[in-house]
Amino acid sequence: MKNNSTNNSKKRLRPFLRKFNRFCRKFHLVKWAFVLFLTISLVASIYLTFLAKTAHVQNLESSLSKTTEIFDASNHRAGELYAQKGTYVHLDKVSRNIPKAVLSTEDRNFYHEYGFLCEGDWPRVFPPLEKQVTSSGLH
Repeated sequence: MKNNSTNNSKKRLRPFLRKFNRFCRKFHLVKWAFVLFLTISLVASIYLTFLAKTAHVQNLESSLSKTTEIFDASNHRAGELYAQKGTYVHLDKVSRNIPKAVLSTEDRNFYHEYGFLCEGDWPRVFPPLEKQVTSSGLH
């Protein structure tokens, strides 16, 4: 009984799917959806680049070092909160080895490379053919 009802629903759905498929092919809906996606991505990229380029870097230090003072019920200073985690410290008060340590953990080749390299990303995107598993399961 259950099998018969699923066959009937498939038969009723089949003409609709054929019409929808013809409609998609006639107006190239997949291509237009892809173009729309790429256009939205481009516009978002341009907008975010504009925001990054027009950011107020001069105000960054003052905004990071701002604190919010907390007062108790008797109007005595109880403490302060920073906008970011931790306490703001000027760069000249930090050890000279801290920026080097940050760079070494982020990118060990920072001083030797100019720009960016795709060497680390390409093997993940396009693995070499000789390293792919064959049908026998051997490398």
